[in-house]
Amino acid sequence: MAMVSYEMQNLTLQQIDIFFRCAEEMNFTKVARDLNITAGMVSKKIAAMETALGFALFRREKNRVTLTQEGEALYAAWRPAVKSMLRQAEEIKGRKAPNDTIRFALWESTNLERFFVPLISSFSAEKDFLFQIRMYDNFDGLTDIALGKMDVAFIPKFAELGIRNMDELDYFLALPSPLYAAMSSDNPLFQKKQLQIGDLEPYHVLIPEKAISWYTDMLLDLFERSRISPKLKEISLDDFKMFYLSMSPDCIQITDKYFHAFSSNAVECRELVGTESGLLMVYRKDSP
Repeated sequence: MAMVSYEMQNLTLQQIDIFFRCAEEMNFTKVARDLNITAGMVSKKIAAMETALGFALFRREKNRVTLTQEGEALYAAWRPAVKSMLRQAEEIKGRKAPNDTIRFALWESTNLERFFVPLISSFSAEKDFLFQIRMYDNFDGLTDIALGKMDVAFIPKFAELGIRNMDELDYFLALPSPLYAAMSSDNPLFQKKQLQIGDLEPYHVLIPEKAISWYTDMLLDLFERSRISPKLKEISLDDFKMFYLSMSPDCIQITDKYFHAFSSNAVECRELVGTESGLLMVYRKDSP
């Protein structure tokens, strides 16, 4: 079996789906509308795929896009294989009863390899289920659970307040873990293996501008209960997601082991003793 390069391992089915749609429509805006996401998100997914592949897929011109020579070659080579794969999956799915399929809503900022494979195994141990997985870059997955479009969501604990406000939903803390402080290796706190929440007070704690309120509320509640007042530093949402590429030694981000950032070698993470976080398993109250 051929080895997959490190860069290629970062390709996702969502990126491949968006690539095929864009190759057939030649219109990022239309594809975004069909998928109910922004054109900017489509462009970012294509750009990330191009980075992983090492070549451009599309030429961006004024008010239009066209496939590059490499993009045309990839589309032609992959199209039969992808269509065959999807057709076979549909055939296998058709042999299963509808209630043998579990539809998972997953937040794309979570570290899937840390929890999802073991969870799939635990479900499969009970019964031979099929799985449908949809990735979300926001909390629309909760709405889809409430509407019955998805069955189970795994959401960071800081979204607990939002879940409580949705009468149709129930949840429990399926995967508990403490919070962590993420920092650069030249941060003075790097020398400690575990931190007390009070250790953060002299530092800038990063929060995203126009923040996801549940995350910010979680931090403010944590600091109030701990009776500390660290300096809050607002940065753009994109910078917040990519903070581990340029972390200054006077800054901290609060995270946990189910966030992508935790798996990066560019930052160090230290457990915050006595804190609680993790992933909530969310489902409809009338779900079997």
